[in-house]
Amino acid sequence: MVNILFIVNLIANFFLFSALVKPLFNMLFSVSNLLPQIFWIILVVGLSLATSIYTFRYLRKIES
Repeated sequence: MVNILFIVNLIANFFLFSALVKPLFNMLFSVSNLLPQIFWIILVVGLSLATSIYTFRYLRKIES
C-alpha cells in the first residue's frame, strides 16, 4: 500500500512542480534549445523525487 501511495505522490509532485517551474523556466531560457529542456526535465524529476522521499520519511517517523 505504501508503494502505491509513494508512486501516486511522485506523479502528483511531478505535475505540481512542472506547472510551477515551467512558466519561470520559459522566461529564463529559450525553448528552441534542447539543453534547457533536458535540464528542466532533470530539475522537475529531481524535485518530485526528493519531495516524495522526504514526505514518506516524515510519515514513517510520525507512525513510529
